[in-house]
Parts: sequence; C-alpha cells; structure tokens
Amino acid sequence: DLVPVLSFLSLRGRCRYCQKRIKSNLLLFEVIGGSIFIITASHYQGFTFVFYSCFYSILFLVAVIDYYYFYIPDCLQLLLFIFTFFYHFANDSLNQLPIWFGIVMMLIVGISASWFVPNGLGGGDMKLMAIFGFYFGFYASSATLCLASLMGIVYLFILSRYKSTLFQPLIPFGPFLALSFFMINEYFYL
Repeated sequence: DLVPVLSFLSLRGRCRYCQKRIKSNLLLFEVIGGSIFIITASHYQGFTFVFYSCFYSILFLVAVIDYYYFYIPDCLQLLLFIFTFFYHFANDSLNQLPIWFGIVMMLIVGISASWFVPNGLGGGDMKLMAIFGFYFGFYASSATLCLASLMGIVYLFILSRYKSTLFQPLIPFGPFLALSFFMINEYFYL
C-alpha cells in the first residue's frame, strides 16, 4: 500500500479499503519527489547526497504547501537557513562577504517589491529569497529570482488561457522560487 507510484497504479487511484479516489496530484508529487532523489543520487555521494536530499525535500515541501495554502511555514524556512549555515560552515565560507551581501540585498529587493506592489510578495517569499541570497550570494540569487519571475509569468499566461480573466488575484510564488533554486543549483553543479 505504501510503495510510491506503483501502489497508486496497482490500486487504480483508489484506497484499498474504502475505495475512495485518491487525488491524482499525489501521484505527481510522488513522481517529483522520486525524481529529486534520482537526480541527487546521480550527482552527489556520501554526506553531500544526504545534504541535498534533505535540502531539496524541504524545498519541495515549501513549494507544495505554498501552492495549496499560500503560506510558507517558518519552521521549514528555519531548517533551510540552518542547512545553509552548515553548508557554509562545512565549506569554510561563512566569512565571505558575498553571502552576507546576498541576504541583505535579497531582503531589500523583497521589501521593495512588496512596497511598490502591495500584496505582490508575501513575507514567506521574502524570507525564502533571503535564504537563497545566503546560499548563493547576491548575483546567483538574483538569477534565481529572475527565473522564478519568468516561470510565474508563463504560469499566469497559461492560467489566463484556461480562465476568462487575465489576472489572478494571487499566485503562489514559492513553487517557482523552489524550482528556480533547484535549476540554478544543478546548473552550477554541471
């Protein structure tokens, strides 16, 4: 009953006991989660594999929770910050100015964006951007933000094709930030 993907397929998307339908997006989450581990295992070994598996899993949780509830839990962001801190500690890079500059500048960018466009960016998005600034430094985190914004625009365009209105009042930005972080980080690895 608990084998990812295979259980869903063998049970034809229904609970074995009560026969209620299981949402198909759960299958998508299992596929994405498994893909994250496969990609991580193909790149990293040992402690680095454990680190990135945990980091990407937390980012995936952030993306899913923000997608459904428009909220990024502080406890998950704290975990990401702790992982990032230990990442820099292990690489002896805590004393490098670009990572601290990245935190400050990404917070300034986030606060400025929310000031100019009220309800445009949530507090969770700003904290997530600051964590990315801490991880990458300012320039790569800016690229992450630009890529996330581009994906958000494409998402709005696709959404407008299926709905009668062009503008959605709110879209979750956390999934786009998480995906762009994953893409930029894996790009740097390659």
